[in-house]
Amino acid sequence: METEKEIYRYIRRHRDKQDSWSTREIGDAFDLNAYMARYYLTVLCRKGLLCRSVMQRGAPVLWSLPARQPR
Repeated sequence: METEKEIYRYIRRHRDKQDSWSTREIGDAFDLNAYMARYYLTVLCRKGLLCRSVMQRGAPVLWSLPARQPR
């Protein structure tokens, strides 16, 4: 999917400025609603390209690049 690739490229490009991103930040950057942003981020997480923070009630879910990038 093109949007999925664009999101991954965006996160890699901006990793020097920011360590993690909320679902809302990604949604706003790509003009996606929270549900679509979460879908694409979850797909990237399942592929091992992103890591998701532990889900806690009331706290935003944060997404980051794993310590070691898969090849």
